[in-house]
Amino acid sequence: MAQQEKPKTDRYLGAIIGAAAGDALGWPNEYNSKNVRRETPKKKQMFQKWLRRDGGRFWAHEEEINPGEYSDDTQLLIATARSLQYGENWNKIFTRIELPAWVTYERGGGGATKRAATTWKEGTNPWSGNNADVVKYFNAGGNGVAMRILPHVFGKEQNPDEVMHQVVLNGIFTHGHPRALIGATLYADALICLSGTTETLGYGELVDVLLKRKDIWGKIPNLQKLDNWLSIADKALKGKYTEIWDAVVGETVELLETAREGLNKGALDIGSGVLEKLGCFDRKINGAGTVTAAAAIYLASKYASNPHQGLTEAAYLNNADTDTLASMLGGLLGMLHGTEFISVSWMDVQDYEYLKKLAYLKPENHDINNMKDVLDYNNPTFNSKLKQLKPGDAIAALPFNTLTVKEKRPNKAYASGAVIHTLKLVSEEGQSIFIKTFEKAPEVKQPQSNITGQGTLPLDKKPDIKEQSYDSRRVAKPVLDANKIRSIANLLPENMPSDQCFFFISDILAELERGVTGRINEEGFDVLINRWRKHNITKWHIERVLKVIYNY
Repeated sequence: MAQQEKPKTDRYLGAIIGAAAGDALGWPNEYNSKNVRRETPKKKQMFQKWLRRDGGRFWAHEEEINPGEYSDDTQLLIATARSLQYGENWNKIFTRIELPAWVTYERGGGGATKRAATTWKEGTNPWSGNNADVVKYFNAGGNGVAMRILPHVFGKEQNPDEVMHQVVLNGIFTHGHPRALIGATLYADALICLSGTTETLGYGELVDVLLKRKDIWGKIPNLQKLDNWLSIADKALKGKYTEIWDAVVGETVELLETAREGLNKGALDIGSGVLEKLGCFDRKINGAGTVTAAAAIYLASKYASNPHQGLTEAAYLNNADTDTLASMLGGLLGMLHGTEFISVSWMDVQDYEYLKKLAYLKPENHDINNMKDVLDYNNPTFNSKLKQLKPGDAIAALPFNTLTVKEKRPNKAYASGAVIHTLKLVSEEGQSIFIKTFEKAPEVKQPQSNITGQGTLPLDKKPDIKEQSYDSRRVAKPVLDANKIRSIANLLPENMPSDQCFFFISDILAELERGVTGRINEEGFDVLINRWRKHNITKWHIERVLKVIYNY
C-alpha cells in the first residue's frame, strides 16, 4: 500500500521532535534517573513533572524537572546539529566548543562522555593521555554515540559512506569501543533506509534490509590520519582493533537475527521476551550501543503502524535505559512518518520551536577564529557571574552567544548550609539550558553573652585576648563543590570504589594543609603515590586533581 511521499524536511523534523519527545518521556523512568518518587502517570503519553536527587554526599539536593524537559540525549543531538552548520570545520567546533561547554550544563550525562568532554576542555584528546584512562576510553562501548548522530543523516542519504565516516568520527571523540561506534552506524543506516520509504513498512522489513546492508554499517572507516588512532587502539585493547570490530559486527548481526525471529511471529510477538533476549533488561549490557540500536530497530519495526504505543512502551520499560531507547526509537519513527506522528502533547517538549529550526540548518564554512569564551562553570569569571545572575540578566558564552536568565529555581538541599539554585537560561536562538550554582550559606555569628561565671564584664572593659598573627604568604584554602567532585571522580580509575575516592581526595587535602605554600612538594607526591599505587593512582592523577581543586 503506497503512502504519500513526504518532504525530506518533514521527515527530519519528525525525527528530531520524536527523539526529543522520547527522551523527555523516558528520562524519569530510566533506572539511573535518580527519580525520588517514581510513579506511573495515568496518561503515559503526557510529559510528567518529577523530582531528581543529585549532588552526591556533599551537595545532596532535589531538583525539580518540569514536564517535557529533556536530558543529555537531546542536548548532544543539538550539539551535533549546531556543529554541522560549520561545514568541514564541524569536528573542530564539536571538540573545542560544544563538548567542553556541555560539561557545565549537562543533565544526566554518561560517564564516558563526561570524561572525554572534560579532556577536550583541557585541550587534549581522550586517546593520548594517561595509559589507564586511554584503556578506559577504548573500553567505552555505550549508547552515548548513537543517541546523538541523527543530524549526520540529514541531506546525505544518497551518500551512506560519507554518513558512516562522519558518524564514526563523531563517535571516537568520546567513545573508543566498536560497540559504541557500530551501534551508531547501524542506527544511522536504519535512519537512511527509513528516509526513503514510500511504502508502508512491512513487519520485519527494516531488519531484513539492514542484514543485507551489513557491508555499509559494518565497515570500519579509514581513521589512520587521526593521530595513529588505530595503532593506539591496538595497544590499549591488546589486540587487533579491526578483529575486535569484526567480532562486534558478528554480535550485532546476531542481535538483528534475534529481532527478526521475534518479528516473524507476527501477532504472536507479544510481551517483552524479545527485548529480554536482546539484553535490554540486563544492566551489564543494556547501555551498549549495539544493544540499544538493535532494540530501537526492533520496536520501530513492531510498532510501525502504531507509533504512539511503541514510543510509550519504550519510555516505560522497567530496568531499561528508557530515555535513550525511547529517543532513538522516536528518531526512527519520526523519519518514517514525519510530523504526522507527533501528538499535540509532544509539542510541549522543551525548546520545541528551536528544535524545529534544526531540520532546516545548512552547512556553511563559518570563520572559527576570534570567537567568544566557551561556557565553563570552573572558569573563575564565569563562576562568579553565574552565582550573581538573576532573572532578566544576560551572559555571553559559546556556543550560545547571549544567554538570558529566565528562572532561578531554589533546590531543596539535604547538606547542611548548602545553597543550591538551578538557573534556566535561554539562548538567542531559543535553546534552554540549566546550570546549577553551589554555595555555602554565610555563617550566622551568635552574639556573645557578657555574663560570665564571675558576674558581668564592664562595657568599657575589653577581654584580654592576644591578637593572632597571620603570614602574608598564606594561600587561600582550596574550595570543593559538587561540580569539582564530579570532575575529580571522572579523572580517577573506573574500578576505584567510591569510598576510596573520598579518602584519596581527603589525603590530597591533608597534604595541601601540611605545606606552607599551599602546594604539594615532591615528598608529598611520593607519599600519595606510594599509598595509592594499588588503586592505579599515578602522579598524573594527582596533578589533574590539584588542577581541578585550584581552578576556582
